[in-house]
Amino acid sequence: GTEAYLQLKTWVFYGMFGTIFITVIWGHWNATHPRIKQVTISTPKNHGLTRPLSIVAVSDLHMGSLVGKQRIERMVEQINQLNPDIVILAGDLLDEAHDYIFKHDIGAPIRKLKAYYGVYAVPGNHEYIGGIISSEKYIKTLSLQWLKDSVVRIGNHITIIGRDDLQGYRMHGKSRKTLQDLLANVDPADFNILIDHQPFHLEETAKYPVDLQISGHTHDGQFWPFNHVVQWVYTLRYGYAKIGNTHFYVSSGYGTWGPPVRIATIPEIVHILVVTRP
Repeated sequence: GTEAYLQLKTWVFYGMFGTIFITVIWGHWNATHPRIKQVTISTPKNHGLTRPLSIVAVSDLHMGSLVGKQRIERMVEQINQLNPDIVILAGDLLDEAHDYIFKHDIGAPIRKLKAYYGVYAVPGNHEYIGGIISSEKYIKTLSLQWLKDSVVRIGNHITIIGRDDLQGYRMHGKSRKTLQDLLANVDPADFNILIDHQPFHLEETAKYPVDLQISGHTHDGQFWPFNHVVQWVYTLRYGYAKIGNTHFYVSSGYGTWGPPVRIATIPEIVHILVVTRP
Protein backbone atom coordinates (compact mmCIF):
# COMPACT_ATOMS: atom_id res chain seq x y z
CA GLY A 1 0.00 0.00 0.00
CA THR A 2 2.77 2.44 0.89
CA GLU A 3 4.67 1.73 -2.35
CA ALA A 4 1.51 2.19 -4.43
CA TYR A 5 0.79 5.47 -2.65
CA LEU A 6 4.31 6.78 -3.37
CA GLN A 7 3.99 5.79 -7.03
CA LEU A 8 0.63 7.55 -7.21
CA LYS A 9 2.13 10.73 -5.75
CA THR A 10 4.93 10.61 -8.31
CA TRP A 11 2.54 10.15 -11.24
CA VAL A 12 0.25 12.90 -9.95
CA PHE A 13 3.22 15.27 -9.66
CA TYR A 14 4.48 14.57 -13.18
CA GLY A 15 0.94 14.66 -14.53
CA MET A 16 0.27 18.09 -13.00
CA PHE A 17 3.67 19.42 -14.09
CA GLY A 18 3.12 18.16 -17.65
CA THR A 19 -0.38 19.63 -17.83
CA ILE A 20 0.77 23.03 -16.58
CA PHE A 21 3.79 23.03 -18.91
CA ILE A 22 1.71 22.16 -21.99
CA THR A 23 -0.98 24.69 -21.03
CA VAL A 24 1.56 27.52 -20.66
CA ILE A 25 3.29 26.64 -23.95
CA TRP A 26 -0.05 26.52 -25.75
CA GLY A 27 -1.12 29.76 -24.04
CA HIS A 28 2.04 31.49 -25.24
CA TRP A 29 1.49 30.30 -28.83
CA ASN A 30 -2.12 31.44 -28.59
CA ALA A 31 -1.10 34.87 -27.28
CA THR A 32 1.33 35.46 -30.16
CA HIS A 33 -1.04 34.43 -32.96
CA PRO A 34 -3.89 36.95 -33.16
CA ARG A 35 -6.96 36.18 -35.26
CA ILE A 36 -9.03 38.49 -37.42
CA LYS A 37 -12.56 38.80 -36.02
CA GLN A 38 -15.20 39.70 -38.63
CA VAL A 39 -18.25 41.65 -37.46
CA THR A 40 -21.05 43.07 -39.62
CA ILE A 41 -23.49 45.67 -38.34
CA SER A 42 -26.23 47.59 -40.10
CA THR A 43 -27.41 51.19 -39.85
CA PRO A 44 -30.18 53.23 -41.43
CA LYS A 45 -27.75 56.14 -41.75
CA ASN A 46 -25.87 57.14 -44.87
CA HIS A 47 -22.15 56.90 -44.09
CA GLY A 48 -21.22 58.39 -47.46
CA LEU A 49 -20.06 55.23 -49.23
CA THR A 50 -21.93 53.09 -51.75
CA ARG A 51 -20.27 50.01 -50.25
CA PRO A 52 -19.94 48.85 -46.63
CA LEU A 53 -17.78 51.06 -44.45
CA SER A 54 -14.69 49.07 -43.41
CA ILE A 55 -13.36 49.74 -39.90
CA VAL A 56 -10.40 47.89 -38.41
CA ALA A 57 -9.98 48.24 -34.66
CA VAL A 58 -7.16 47.07 -32.41
CA SER A 59 -6.81 47.68 -28.70
CA ASP A 60 -4.28 46.89 -26.00
CA LEU A 61 -1.15 46.51 -28.10
CA HIS A 62 1.03 46.95 -24.99
CA MET A 63 4.08 47.65 -27.14
CA GLY A 64 7.28 47.10 -25.21
CA SER A 65 9.86 44.45 -24.45
CA LEU A 66 7.31 41.61 -24.79
CA VAL A 67 5.28 42.93 -27.73
CA GLY A 68 8.10 44.07 -29.96
CA LYS A 69 8.54 45.59 -33.38
CA GLN A 70 8.26 42.27 -35.22
CA ARG A 71 4.77 41.60 -33.85
CA ILE A 72 3.67 45.14 -34.65
CA GLU A 73 4.96 44.67 -38.20
CA ARG A 74 2.81 41.54 -38.56
CA MET A 75 -0.19 43.43 -37.23
CA VAL A 76 0.28 46.25 -39.74
CA GLU A 77 0.59 43.76 -42.61
CA GLN A 78 -2.64 42.03 -41.56
CA ILE A 79 -4.51 45.33 -41.23
CA ASN A 80 -3.33 46.69 -44.58
CA GLN A 81 -4.47 43.51 -46.31
CA LEU A 82 -8.02 44.30 -45.17
CA ASN A 83 -7.99 47.64 -47.07
CA PRO A 84 -9.76 49.54 -44.28
CA ASP A 85 -11.45 52.91 -44.58
CA ILE A 86 -10.71 53.69 -40.93
CA VAL A 87 -8.17 52.23 -38.50
CA ILE A 88 -8.84 52.67 -34.78
CA LEU A 89 -6.29 52.05 -32.02
CA ALA A 90 -8.47 51.91 -28.92
CA GLY A 91 -6.01 52.62 -26.12
CA ASP A 92 -3.11 50.98 -24.27
CA LEU A 93 -0.79 51.27 -27.25
CA LEU A 94 2.23 51.38 -24.93
CA ASP A 95 3.37 49.33 -21.97
CA GLU A 96 5.24 51.00 -19.13
CA ALA A 97 8.77 50.34 -20.49
CA HIS A 98 9.04 53.75 -22.17
CA ASP A 99 12.83 53.90 -22.35
CA TYR A 100 12.90 50.61 -24.25
CA ILE A 101 10.03 51.63 -26.55
CA PHE A 102 11.55 54.98 -27.43
CA LYS A 103 15.09 53.68 -27.85
CA HIS A 104 14.02 50.93 -30.26
CA ASP A 105 11.12 52.87 -31.82
CA ILE A 106 8.85 49.86 -31.33
CA GLY A 107 5.86 51.64 -32.87
CA ALA A 108 7.65 52.45 -36.15
CA PRO A 109 5.59 49.96 -38.24
CA ILE A 110 2.38 51.84 -37.29
CA ARG A 111 3.52 54.64 -39.58
CA LYS A 112 2.93 52.24 -42.49
CA LEU A 113 -0.77 51.72 -41.72
CA LYS A 114 -2.96 52.60 -44.68
CA ALA A 115 -6.59 53.66 -44.41
CA TYR A 116 -8.80 55.71 -46.71
CA TYR A 117 -9.90 58.08 -43.93
CA GLY A 118 -6.85 57.68 -41.73
CA VAL A 119 -5.71 56.18 -38.42
CA TYR A 120 -7.13 57.34 -35.06
CA ALA A 121 -5.98 56.57 -31.52
CA VAL A 122 -7.10 57.33 -27.96
CA PRO A 123 -5.31 57.00 -24.62
CA GLY A 124 -5.78 54.02 -22.35
CA ASN A 125 -4.96 53.58 -18.69
CA HIS A 126 -1.42 52.38 -19.47
CA GLU A 127 -0.60 55.60 -21.28
CA TYR A 128 -1.23 57.29 -17.92
CA ILE A 129 0.52 54.64 -15.83
CA GLY A 130 3.67 54.93 -17.96
CA GLY A 131 3.46 58.73 -18.07
CA ILE A 132 0.90 60.52 -20.23
CA ILE A 133 3.22 63.31 -21.37
CA SER A 134 5.89 61.00 -22.78
CA SER A 135 3.21 58.63 -24.10
CA GLU A 136 1.48 61.38 -26.06
CA LYS A 137 4.74 62.79 -27.37
CA TYR A 138 5.76 59.43 -28.81
CA ILE A 139 2.35 58.33 -30.11
CA LYS A 140 1.94 61.60 -32.01
CA THR A 141 5.05 60.67 -34.06
CA LEU A 142 3.31 57.56 -35.43
CA SER A 143 1.47 59.24 -38.34
CA LEU A 144 -1.98 59.05 -36.77
CA GLN A 145 -4.57 61.39 -35.32
CA TRP A 146 -4.56 61.51 -31.52
CA LEU A 147 -8.06 61.96 -30.10
CA LYS A 148 -8.12 62.89 -26.43
CA ASP A 149 -11.54 64.29 -25.59
CA SER A 150 -11.80 65.52 -29.14
CA VAL A 151 -13.96 65.11 -32.21
CA VAL A 152 -13.15 64.86 -35.91
CA ARG A 153 -15.53 64.74 -38.87
CA ILE A 154 -14.39 62.73 -41.88
CA GLY A 155 -16.00 62.57 -45.28
CA ASN A 156 -19.43 64.16 -45.18
CA HIS A 157 -21.32 61.75 -42.96
CA ILE A 158 -18.94 60.22 -40.37
CA THR A 159 -17.83 61.64 -37.03
CA ILE A 160 -15.28 60.04 -34.71
CA ILE A 161 -15.34 60.96 -31.01
CA GLY A 162 -12.28 59.99 -28.97
CA ARG A 163 -12.60 60.06 -25.18
CA ASP A 164 -9.84 60.58 -22.67
CA ASP A 165 -9.31 57.59 -20.38
CA LEU A 166 -10.75 57.36 -16.88
CA GLN A 167 -7.22 56.83 -15.53
CA GLY A 168 -6.57 60.56 -15.92
CA TYR A 169 -8.97 61.27 -13.08
CA ARG A 170 -7.71 58.38 -10.96
CA MET A 171 -4.09 59.51 -11.21
CA HIS A 172 -4.35 63.28 -11.56
CA GLY A 173 -7.86 64.15 -10.39
CA LYS A 174 -8.58 65.69 -13.77
CA SER A 175 -12.05 64.85 -15.07
CA ARG A 176 -12.51 64.10 -18.73
CA LYS A 177 -15.22 65.85 -20.73
CA THR A 178 -18.72 64.51 -20.40
CA LEU A 179 -20.21 62.70 -23.34
CA GLN A 180 -22.85 65.41 -23.51
CA ASP A 181 -20.16 68.09 -23.95
CA LEU A 182 -18.29 66.04 -26.56
CA LEU A 183 -21.46 65.49 -28.59
CA ALA A 184 -22.73 69.07 -28.30
CA ASN A 185 -21.73 69.97 -31.86
CA VAL A 186 -22.02 66.50 -33.40
CA ASP A 187 -24.67 66.00 -36.08
CA PRO A 188 -27.06 63.22 -34.97
CA ALA A 189 -27.58 62.39 -38.65
CA ASP A 190 -23.92 61.41 -39.03
CA PHE A 191 -22.69 57.88 -38.42
CA ASN A 192 -21.06 58.58 -35.05
CA ILE A 193 -18.22 56.38 -33.79
CA LEU A 194 -17.15 56.66 -30.15
CA ILE A 195 -13.77 55.33 -29.01
CA ASP A 196 -13.57 54.81 -25.24
CA HIS A 197 -10.85 52.51 -23.92
CA GLN A 198 -12.68 51.26 -20.82
CA PRO A 199 -16.20 49.91 -21.47
CA PHE A 200 -18.09 51.40 -18.56
CA HIS A 201 -21.59 52.94 -18.50
CA LEU A 202 -22.72 51.47 -21.82
CA GLU A 203 -26.38 52.03 -21.00
CA GLU A 204 -25.66 55.74 -20.51
CA THR A 205 -23.84 55.97 -23.84
CA ALA A 206 -26.81 54.35 -25.57
CA LYS A 207 -28.95 57.37 -24.63
CA TYR A 208 -26.90 59.56 -26.99
CA PRO A 209 -26.68 59.61 -30.80
CA VAL A 210 -23.72 57.21 -30.83
CA ASP A 211 -24.01 54.52 -33.49
CA LEU A 212 -20.91 52.47 -32.65
CA GLN A 213 -18.67 52.37 -29.59
CA ILE A 214 -15.33 50.57 -29.74
CA SER A 215 -13.51 49.69 -26.51
CA GLY A 216 -10.88 47.32 -25.17
CA HIS A 217 -9.15 47.17 -21.78
CA THR A 218 -10.65 43.92 -20.46
CA HIS A 219 -8.40 41.48 -22.41
CA ASP A 220 -11.42 39.22 -21.93
CA GLY A 221 -9.64 38.28 -18.70
CA GLN A 222 -6.50 37.17 -20.63
CA PHE A 223 -6.48 33.76 -18.98
CA TRP A 224 -8.89 31.49 -17.19
CA PRO A 225 -10.52 31.97 -14.71
CA PHE A 226 -10.20 35.77 -14.91
CA ASN A 227 -12.42 35.84 -17.99
CA HIS A 228 -15.25 34.96 -15.61
CA VAL A 229 -14.13 37.55 -13.06
CA VAL A 230 -14.25 40.46 -15.53
CA GLN A 231 -17.77 39.38 -16.47
CA TRP A 232 -18.88 40.57 -13.03
CA VAL A 233 -17.26 43.99 -13.55
CA TYR A 234 -18.43 44.95 -17.05
CA THR A 235 -21.81 44.90 -18.75
CA LEU A 236 -19.97 43.61 -21.83
CA ARG A 237 -16.60 42.01 -21.09
CA TYR A 238 -15.92 40.97 -24.70
CA GLY A 239 -17.51 40.91 -28.12
CA TYR A 240 -20.58 42.51 -29.65
CA ALA A 241 -23.81 43.81 -28.16
CA LYS A 242 -26.51 46.25 -29.13
CA ILE A 243 -28.16 48.47 -26.54
CA GLY A 244 -30.93 50.67 -27.87
CA ASN A 245 -29.72 51.98 -31.21
CA THR A 246 -26.03 51.77 -30.31
CA HIS A 247 -23.72 48.98 -31.41
CA PHE A 248 -20.92 48.12 -28.98
CA TYR A 249 -17.79 46.08 -29.52
CA VAL A 250 -15.30 45.32 -26.73
CA SER A 251 -12.09 43.80 -28.08
CA SER A 252 -10.02 41.21 -26.24
CA GLY A 253 -6.95 43.13 -27.42
CA TYR A 254 -3.89 42.37 -29.51
CA GLY A 255 -1.08 42.11 -26.98
CA THR A 256 -0.83 40.99 -23.37
CA TRP A 257 -0.16 42.60 -20.04
CA GLY A 258 2.29 40.75 -17.84
CA PRO A 259 3.06 37.19 -18.97
CA PRO A 260 2.71 36.67 -22.75
CA VAL A 261 0.11 33.95 -22.21
CA ARG A 262 -3.58 33.70 -23.10
CA ILE A 263 -5.67 30.78 -21.91
CA ALA A 264 -9.36 30.52 -22.88
CA THR A 265 -9.19 33.92 -24.61
CA ILE A 266 -7.82 35.00 -27.98
CA PRO A 267 -5.93 38.07 -29.21
CA GLU A 268 -7.58 39.74 -32.17
CA ILE A 269 -7.79 42.33 -34.89
CA VAL A 270 -11.43 43.36 -35.31
CA HIS A 271 -12.78 44.02 -38.81
CA ILE A 272 -16.16 45.74 -38.66
CA LEU A 273 -18.25 46.19 -41.81
CA VAL A 274 -20.99 48.80 -41.55
CA VAL A 275 -23.81 48.12 -44.00
CA THR A 276 -26.46 50.75 -44.77
CA ARG A 277 -29.90 49.21 -44.72
CA PRO A 278 -32.90 50.76 -46.50
